Amino acid sequence: MLNDVKGFGRPVGQLSLKTATGDTTLCVLSRNGRGILLDLAGGKLVAAAGPWADRVDVAIARTDQVREPGLLPRPDGHAVWVGEEAAGAVGALRTCFGGPDHG
Repeated sequence: MLNDVKGFGRPVGQLSLKTATGDTTLCVLSRNGRGILLDLAGGKLVAAAGPWADRVDVAIARTDQVREPGLLPRPDGHAVWVGEEAAGAVGALRTCFGGPDHG
């Protein structure tokens, strides 16, 4: 679980998530090999990932396993960003997935 100081760099583990379409896990959401931004703040981070829509999916979800409202896991399962500010999410998306115009 990531219930410690920001969780950056820590293994995310198997998160149980509740989404609008039902219960799922981070593993299931990650099966397509694309990046995934977990918006645990009810949709407040969706716009931040918009420019990366060709490479990153956004899942609006709830979980009691993460205290912060946003999480961007790397493909290897470690947290590259955990926070609440859209600017932090944008910085992490740029670092992990290149600029929004990168193809």
